[in-house]
Amino acid sequence: IRQSLAFIGVALIAFATCMASPSAAALSLEGKSRDLLFSLPVSARTVLLAKAAPAFLLGTCTAIPFTISYAIVLRIGALGWIATLCAALIFPAFSGIFGIYPRYDWTNEMQVIKNGTPTAIMIFFSLIFTFGTAFVCFRFGLWGAIGAIGLALALCVIFFKLMKKQTLFI
Repeated sequence: IRQSLAFIGVALIAFATCMASPSAAALSLEGKSRDLLFSLPVSARTVLLAKAAPAFLLGTCTAIPFTISYAIVLRIGALGWIATLCAALIFPAFSGIFGIYPRYDWTNEMQVIKNGTPTAIMIFFSLIFTFGTAFVCFRFGLWGAIGAIGLALALCVIFFKLMKKQTLFI
């Protein structure tokens, strides 16, 4: 049971990092000053990754200490350490990149957070993804954790590739 709990840590990391991504709101808050973004001599990918970076940094800075303390308290083996450390790096990246869907048609700042479709989609999908991660980690142990981490990594790569084609014009 101790090894099963070790891989539930992967699901806890996914839940904690994917449910609090500021990247969706970061682009939406540019709103009225988006002309400044268009005038920069950088690609859209650079701007979008700059907006995703805080989500990655905040998620990683909280997930790594959790991973270390969780692994020490449960005395998990090497595979548990590897799985939880990979999750602590990959899930915040997934959260930051997935949260980038610019929305510029707001009238006040509260609409971005409360009624923002991109934020709602990201949180809803993250909720489904994290509960699915918890289920497969509990049911399949190591293979479930590897599958969840692999799926998050694959989605990161896909969103990163799609970001190359994205423009900032609405």
